[in-house]
Amino acid sequence: MPSLFIAVKDIQPIHKLRGVRVRCVRVYVVPESRGGGNTIKSMECFLHDDQGDYVHVNIQNTDVRKYKEVIKEGQLYEIKKKIYAVTNYYMYKITQHKYMLKFNYKTEVKLINSKGFPLHMFRLTSFVSLKDPNEVNEKELIDVMDRVVEIYNPVDKIVGGRAAKLIDFQICDNADNYLMCTLWDSHVDSLLPYYNSDSKEPVIVAIQCCRANVVNGEVRITSSYDATKLWFNEEFDEFKDFRSNFGTGTLHSQSTGIERFQKGETIDGQYFVPAEIIAIEASRGEWYYMACMRPGCNKKLKESEGSLVCDKCEKHYQEGTARYKILVRVLDKTKDAPFLLWDREVADLVGIPTALLYQKYKQI
Repeated sequence: MPSLFIAVKDIQPIHKLRGVRVRCVRVYVVPESRGGGNTIKSMECFLHDDQGDYVHVNIQNTDVRKYKEVIKEGQLYEIKKKIYAVTNYYMYKITQHKYMLKFNYKTEVKLINSKGFPLHMFRLTSFVSLKDPNEVNEKELIDVMDRVVEIYNPVDKIVGGRAAKLIDFQICDNADNYLMCTLWDSHVDSLLPYYNSDSKEPVIVAIQCCRANVVNGEVRITSSYDATKLWFNEEFDEFKDFRSNFGTGTLHSQSTGIERFQKGETIDGQYFVPAEIIAIEASRGEWYYMACMRPGCNKKLKESEGSLVCDKCEKHYQEGTARYKILVRVLDKTKDAPFLLWDREVADLVGIPTALLYQKYKQI
């Protein structure tokens, strides 16, 4: 007599009366509308078996109440009776399994203990595999883990007529490979505690169920609606392995002093300079200028016969792109020196989004 339980890789629609022993990796609720609200469309689960194979589970809104408080991330379950497999029809696939499971109100979900059952909370994708934009599957949800090396200013914007917020940050692996990342909406709050943090400890992040997008020929990581979850400095084996190899590559940001720059030393790479801003040396009229709107130009436009002209591109505009710059005087333990801040750094200095800088400037 065949066993009641089958391996995840063997799941097919014909196995309606079979069961699986699996660990829950990710569980999340999908609202009826993207704007949020209390109406639930479905609950989605991501599970793996003892062979490390993954499967996606969909629970429709009428049955969410039964399972919402039962299924928890990291827990081990026996799932049997009244489950059925269907073709994985989701556009953004959390797993590459051909089929996904569906529960109904008669499905049995039992919490169990099984000594030695593996814990595979992350399916980490290496930076190397994401280098070639032609090889990236933008419809597949993946996991990446690395250290955060820079966090940029949060931004509020309108997308498709709806208010949205985003935050960009950069991550780096232990081989000095870098990736730009963007978090949207509710995921922004996960990163904010580390924005402008004074902590000296490295911030290691696992971005679970994210997407790799190709933007202008560059691969970027972005959050994917409700599926994405961020884990920081956890104690899972994957984090421990990363820490054990930490420091084999050079850090993205390194500290140096003002005196080294003033001596004319050649300093390669990107550095941070711990210093205190003691004065703003630019006058009000020098805080910004109108720049050419061609990407990559940024040349200052000149007024000529009622229009704005770019001498470099030889183009005429009715308006330009506002670029912001502030000359500040900074002081460290050795010397003081002038530093020129641009755009995003100016926004960080005054504490408002870049998009609102021009409005703020006109009120000064």
